[in-house]
Amino acid sequence: MRYHGVRRKLNECMIIGIDPIDGGIMYKFSYSEEKNRIYIQVTGALTAQELESYKEELLDIVNRTQPGFTVFADSTKSDISFLENSGKLQVIRDYAATRGFKSVATVLGKEAYELHQQKPFPGIKNVFTDLQEAEKFLDSLK
Repeated sequence: MRYHGVRRKLNECMIIGIDPIDGGIMYKFSYSEEKNRIYIQVTGALTAQELESYKEELLDIVNRTQPGFTVFADSTKSDISFLENSGKLQVIRDYAATRGFKSVATVLGKEAYELHQQKPFPGIKNVFTDLQEAEKFLDSLK
């Protein structure tokens, strides 16, 4: 499968990700200036090369934030392997802390949520199974 980067501006949101030619998006980022929030959506599993692109592009988005930013991570359709390897994203978490990162809300599918309850995935905090509840949580931090 061949991939190409996707970058486009939608109102106040910047979307960046890997978009397989066949149409399925592997990951997508957007940034809401209004909420000072990064939105992340991951679908399926990422190869090592895709994970490196993911990290580079996410760092680019982090650089666009203001201090006190939050992160909404929708992993409801991600592969368990992505969650199990989330420790590899610690460099981003560390960098985000230097940029004034406030909090994250991670939304997991039912199976992933149950696995997380038994043995937490590395670096994954504030876990929800409902998208609206996660958004409310982040909104309440203002």
